[in-house]
Amino acid sequence: ASLSGWIGKLLVDLQEGRDTGLLAAKFHRTLVEYVRQVARTHRIRQIAFSGGVLQNGLLMDWLHAELHSEFRLYFHRQLSPNDECIAFGQLMVHQILRDGNETGS
Repeated sequence: ASLSGWIGKLLVDLQEGRDTGLLAAKFHRTLVEYVRQVARTHRIRQIAFSGGVLQNGLLMDWLHAELHSEFRLYFHRQLSPNDECIAFGQLMVHQILRDGNETGS
């Protein structure tokens, strides 16, 4: 099923008054399955997760539980997954480029 089709079904379920707790669980499980499908389709073996959505402990737990045996997973450990890491990433790219230029590569 397509992502847009899945979202449409979720909205119909919501409009029909289905239990929001069950819909939330279905939403999270489906996100995990889409990550799995995309990784398999593109033969990706390593997946790095970042962004504010990873403050969602349930999603992080399910991603790890469902995917760790099939893929190498990377999650934040020392920095938060929020926007502060954008600046940190920019600093790391700058350092890599600078160090590469200093060595003549």
